[in-house]
Amino acid sequence: MLVICGTGSGCYSFDHNGHLSRTGGWGPTIGDPGSGTELGKRLLRQAMSDIEAGLVTPFTLSLETVFDDEYSSSSFSVPLLVDKVYQSGFNVATLAPVLLNLAVDSHVARGHLEAECASLSEQIVRLARVLKTKSPTVKLTGVLNANSLFSEVLSKAITSCLPESSVRVSKHKPVQGALFL
Repeated sequence: MLVICGTGSGCYSFDHNGHLSRTGGWGPTIGDPGSGTELGKRLLRQAMSDIEAGLVTPFTLSLETVFDDEYSSSSFSVPLLVDKVYQSGFNVATLAPVLLNLAVDSHVARGHLEAECASLSEQIVRLARVLKTKSPTVKLTGVLNANSLFSEVLSKAITSCLPESSVRVSKHKPVQGALFL
């Protein structure tokens, strides 16, 4: 079973008849749990909630560096951020590394990461059911899995749902990892 986590996410494997089975990979509009896009959306929603509450938090402060010091945390407003995201075609997935960095020290950011990894692990469980296995070998690949915290949290979520599974993080680039499927 191959789990790809980058801008999007998806779970793929061949069944016993050689047919490709998959779960997830639904795209940014419907949502790809555990993807860079979903992690970025969580960071933005948390920052916007904090701004609405009048709070200066690591989430609001992180936006200063993301938006090239175009704004300061004291000048941020939710309408300004919404305009920035929608009018400029901002790639929300670029915020994923920011959330991952915050998750090292912030229990709130860590909670967002854990929630996304739990949702992604549910897709892995669905694929295991399709494959009729309780002990799949799960190979994690994609740019997010190169982050040790992300791969650690995702591995824990997978083994929590599928205790008999074997989880490995690919040392290959995503394209190379797909070839090993």
